[in-house]
Amino acid sequence: MDMINMFKNKDIANIPWSYATINQGDCILIPAGYLHQVRSYGRGISFSILFAPSKVFDSSDCKLTTDENGQKKEERLSDAAYVWVVRDSKRQISAMNMEPSILKKYLDLLLRADDEIHYEKFEHFFEDALEQYPDHTSAREAFDVLTDKPGQTELTRDQLENIKPNKLVHLSRIFNDARTKQGNFVRDEL
Repeated sequence: MDMINMFKNKDIANIPWSYATINQGDCILIPAGYLHQVRSYGRGISFSILFAPSKVFDSSDCKLTTDENGQKKEERLSDAAYVWVVRDSKRQISAMNMEPSILKKYLDLLLRADDEIHYEKFEHFFEDALEQYPDHTSAREAFDVLTDKPGQTELTRDQLENIKPNKLVHLSRIFNDARTKQGNFVRDEL
């Protein structure tokens, strides 16, 4: 976007801004909710990673990793586990077989700091996750599995925290069945 109408969007004038130049191999952290624009001169490849905060952070298992010489070993982003990955030029959820515990974590990430997951947000997530599998169950049907009443428009934090395991198993099967209908052929490419 090269231009924003400041007469229509008056609050834009109050947003602080800064300019940064980053070089090849550099990374920049842009906190959630911050507007940003990337301009590249010449050939450029950019990659975004969206971090999702957790409600509770337990650092007891964090430790400094060292190499065989005892020197501090740098952690690489390529060694991290991601929710979304790209396979065959399509974005998809990294877990090829959706386990109920993994699905619960994804739903927690979808909830984030909100008090409820609205159907529209779930629908976007569900359709995004199963985009390459056109014969999947409808998002409405999948959402109804999670809620207490069919047609409910939101799932509250309390409902999600106290969800019965059989509901998560059922929804996991919906994800897994969509993949197995099409065949689950994975071809990782560089």
